Order: sequence, then structure tokens, then C-alpha cells
Amino acid sequence: MLFRPASSNRWLPTLVLGSALAFVVLVARRPETVTRAEFYAEDGRVFFLGTYFGDPGEVLLRTYNGYLHAVPRLVGMAERLVPMEVAPGLANMISLLVVALVAGYLASDRLAPLLPDRRARLVAAAGFVILPATQETLGSIAFIQAYLLVVLAAVAMADPPRSRGGRALEATAVALSALSTPVAIVLAPLHWLRLRRYGSSVLTTTVAVTAAGVAQLVVLVASGPGATAPTDIAQGIQAVVLRLVVEPVTGALWPRLAIVTGVPAWVGLIAAVLLGGLLVIAATSVDRRLALGLVAIAWVVGVLGIVRASDFSAGLLDPFIFQRYFVLAGWAAVVVIANGLFAESPAVRRAALVLAVVFVAGATADFRLPARPDLGWPARSVCIGGPAPCDVPVFPTDSFTIRWPGPSGAYDQGDWTR
Repeated sequence: MLFRPASSNRWLPTLVLGSALAFVVLVARRPETVTRAEFYAEDGRVFFLGTYFGDPGEVLLRTYNGYLHAVPRLVGMAERLVPMEVAPGLANMISLLVVALVAGYLASDRLAPLLPDRRARLVAAAGFVILPATQETLGSIAFIQAYLLVVLAAVAMADPPRSRGGRALEATAVALSALSTPVAIVLAPLHWLRLRRYGSSVLTTTVAVTAAGVAQLVVLVASGPGATAPTDIAQGIQAVVLRLVVEPVTGALWPRLAIVTGVPAWVGLIAAVLLGGLLVIAATSVDRRLALGLVAIAWVVGVLGIVRASDFSAGLLDPFIFQRYFVLAGWAAVVVIANGLFAESPAVRRAALVLAVVFVAGATADFRLPARPDLGWPARSVCIGGPAPCDVPVFPTDSFTIRWPGPSGAYDQGDWTR
């Protein structure tokens, strides 16, 4: 039997074992994340330093760039419980652990509705762990929202937990994820469809994601407009093709090399058409409603990311920048490829095999992520919390250096995209 039914008592061991293996691989992709930990981008100035100003409730509800960041804010509070010199290490470990837990969940039988064949679930989980084009996002609590979007999408397509405790845990995970990304409301319709299928067993989760999504939407609207849509329509179309068709399969390095070496645009267009056609063929192996839902959500999130980043147009066509908006599209491509590899149709299997070869080439090129600069956090951070103002460099230093104002000084977290 090619498609085996899920086994309800097997998903938890798979989650634990899969998460443990995934964590090891994730650390191997950039060991310095753990062995020489430094804060990156908003990790330090916004989510760590911000805990010194305001009580926990105020910190948790403080917006940044117009929306709530529940998980990064909670991690920032946890960092205050450990010695200063290891605070970045704790944040980085938690961020990798979250990704590893998501990978373990994707490998489990809970995802049987989306990936009926157990082998496909294992392939999809492995592909998620080695997902290319994650130089920006992997190992940073500031960009954990990219992976929490995968949580929201995966849960919407999963079998529900059978126990009351399992349902409460799922609802909590979904609520925290939704309260950490501005586009949670976009994924709510997937959960409404799940509610129609499973009824009251997923009611709590559906209410949680809907309420959190509405809360984020209200906060976002109240914060005022951010970036505007691209004025260059041609550039916007190029960004969509590159970031939502090509990059999820090839990774970031090969497109960057093509751009740097001056490969003609028509060659890239042919490659995009071929990859897009193969993805469409392979996607026929996925349940039609789930496939349409997953691809639609991935594209909506990606396009919204392109719109939000349009004020920084130079980065839209750089595969190494703004990767956080396209992790969900990468996972969608992995699901399509994994399902296609074990489809009954030979044509679908062949299409998936070609995509898998391209994906492995991209994942191999992107596997070892470049180490972030050693800025001497353990020695230089001792001034934080002290009586005198000081600066502690955090990469990129021109935008995210921590500026400790002193206990009586004014704290400015900044809102760099608004």
C-alpha cells in the first residue's frame, strides 16, 4: 500500500527523535550560533535591551514595526534569568530548538492529511531542516516568526490531538505563533476549513489563531502605514518570480551567482518557467484543497513581504536579503517535492525527482551558513545595566548596536522599517 494511514500512537516518539536529530543538523549549519554566540539584528537592541524598560506585561505588549512579537519578547525575558555573557547563546539555542521542534512535528503522523506517505513526511522534515536561503533567519530569535508561520500552516493541515492536554498545547503554540507575526490573520481561513472537517476537537485552536490574528491586525492598523507597494511593477514581478518560484527550489547561492556573473534575464525566465511547471505537476500529488491552500497562503505571505520591503527595493532581487518572507514558500515547495517523490503517477514522480535534484544542489550550496562577526559580546556587554551609558556592537552595527542609556536614560528601540 503506497499511502499508509497515520498511526495515532506513533507521532510523539517521532516528534522527539526527529527534533533531536534536526537540532544537531541545525547547529552544524552554523556552529558559531552556539559556540560563539552573539546577538543578531533586533535580538539585542529590541528584544533583550527592551526588558530593562517596563514591567513584563508592558514589555510583552510593546509593538515593534507595528505589531506584537510575543515569542521574541518572552525569550528576551528569559535571557535576563541567565548571566549576561550567555544571554545570546540562550536566545540562539531557543530559536534553533523551535525550528527543530517544527521539523519533528512535520515528520510525525499528525501531518498525514498533507503528507499521507510516512516516507514523504520524513523527506519533508529533512528538507525543512536543510532548507536553503535561510542565511538571514536561522539562529535568530528576531526572525523566528518565519518559522512560526510554518507552525500555523502545518497545524491547519494536521490531524487534531486526541487528548485535552494535547489540544491545549496546540492552541497555546498557535496563539503564541500568531501573536508573533503580522500576517497571522491570513492563515486563519485554513484553520476555519479545519474546523469544518474536525469540529469541536479543533475549536480552541481555531478561536486562538483567529483572536490572535485579529489582535495583530488591529494593532497593525492602529500603528499606521508602513512600507508602500513597489512603484516599479516590473521589479515587483521579477521579485515574485525569483523569491516564490526559483529561490524555494534552488536556494540563494545559485541565483546570486547568476546575477553576479551577468546571466541573461531570459535564461532566468526559462529556468523559472521550467521550475514552475515541474512544481505544478508535482503538486498534483497533494490533496487538491490542501495544495491550493498551502500554495495560496505561501504566495500571499510572500507578496505581502515584497510589498512591505518595497522601500528597500535594492534587496528585493537579492536572494540573500529579506529571506524571512519566503521560508513558508520554501516549506511549501518541500511538501510538493516530497509528496511527488512517492506519488503513483510516473510523470509526477519524474517531475518531483528533477525538483529534488535541484533542491539538493541548492541545499548543499547553502548548507554551511556564514558565521556572523565576533564582536566580543561577553567582554563588552558587562556595562549593560550599569550606571553609565555605553554602546555594545551588534551586527549589523550600523543599525542594531545596543545603546545602553543608563538606568535613568530614555530607551529607543527604533522602528527601522516604518
